[in-house]
Amino acid sequence: MKNRKHIGHQVVAMMDKVGAAPLSRNYHLFYCCIANSDPVIRRAVHSLGQFPSQDELDNIIDQFCPDAPDSASTIRHEKGLLKTMNDLTSQLRGEQSELLTFNKALDRVVEALVHFSEQEKITSEILLKVVSAVGQAGRHRVASGTRFMNRIDENRNEIQSLREELVKARKLANTDALTGVANRRSFDEYLATAIGKLSDITLILVDIDHFKRVNDNHGHAFGDHALKAVAAGIGRALSDGAFLARTGGEEFAIVLKKMSIADATSLAERVRQAIEKLKIRSGGHEINVTVSLGIAAAETTSTTGKLYESADAALYRSKSTGRNRVTWYEPYNADESLGRYKMYAGDLT
Repeated sequence: MKNRKHIGHQVVAMMDKVGAAPLSRNYHLFYCCIANSDPVIRRAVHSLGQFPSQDELDNIIDQFCPDAPDSASTIRHEKGLLKTMNDLTSQLRGEQSELLTFNKALDRVVEALVHFSEQEKITSEILLKVVSAVGQAGRHRVASGTRFMNRIDENRNEIQSLREELVKARKLANTDALTGVANRRSFDEYLATAIGKLSDITLILVDIDHFKRVNDNHGHAFGDHALKAVAAGIGRALSDGAFLARTGGEEFAIVLKKMSIADATSLAERVRQAIEKLKIRSGGHEINVTVSLGIAAAETTSTTGKLYESADAALYRSKSTGRNRVTWYEPYNADESLGRYKMYAGDLT
């Protein structure tokens, strides 16, 4: 019997073939497609063809895998629950307010009846007893409603606290702990969403030159400090609307929307110059570093994977032709991206 690939390998291979971005909900969808014997989900996935947009994938996920992590359905249900709780609390507060108003009106009636004349005494007493009984019932209902509202408020506060913790957890999950910029997970999500809605997306990959030497000569603690300084320096050089992420090691990625080649080149050059002038100081040490940059535009590629590979090939060209420079992707250097895998073992860092 021939050895079959592990299902995880099959899922990744299928995602790569289709051109789906490496998001957890996409993995969930293709896992279900391969592991599930239901032909309906398989037909739905196959009908997408190659290079579907993230919106198209999300529609299939919402239909067949609504419990997938970060799916639109999961987020929608979470928001719906919070809205329902807020609406319920608002309605109950309104009802309590009306009950309080009703009870005050009854108290005024009781007060007026107390001042009835002697000849109306019997009638007043009877009415007083009736109104007092109704008032007592009303006060009892208000008190009961107050206790219930207190319980609702406690639950609402707990839900709000959980919601805040969830938002905080999501932020942490999408943030690089060292530099404070977006992490690779957040980058993959942002790029997949952006490239599905816009064709004029530009990706810039930024890699610190000779970073291994920084760690070797000054220690990893200083290296971490340098990474934080470079991330901050890149952030200061960016224009509004630019998305910055640390994609791994000493590499950063910048995603630009609706920017011309000239403007994207100018921005990349501004980043390069900003880091070149940056003084990194810590523990009595002061160093300068440089960065190499590779740029690619989505209009020349089909998927997030292709766009990343194109920018990666351009980055490798910057490294191999002297570093500390900006290079745009050209088809002739596409195959050179393979050389990037040698960078950490050789001298092209």
